[in-house]
Amino acid sequence: MSISLSNTTKKTIQNRLKLKRFNEILGREYQDITPKSDVNREKAKIFSGRFRGSVRLSKGLYYTAREFKEWADKVKRIKMP
Repeated sequence: MSISLSNTTKKTIQNRLKLKRFNEILGREYQDITPKSDVNREKAKIFSGRFRGSVRLSKGLYYTAREFKEWADKVKRIKMP
């Protein structure tokens, strides 16, 4: 299934991502999310009104990489009977 984008949309994406050509987006490397390059909750909250994906993400009901690591470490320290 292919997605058709208008020329205006392509230009907007190209300008926002600082691409010379729109086709550069297809082979672009994306940064892994790690505790060092974590999700910015404040920025996610700003764009949540425009996001049409997961309700959980738009409501902020997710762990950032740092929060997940802290939670996982806490769970690993629990002594099981």
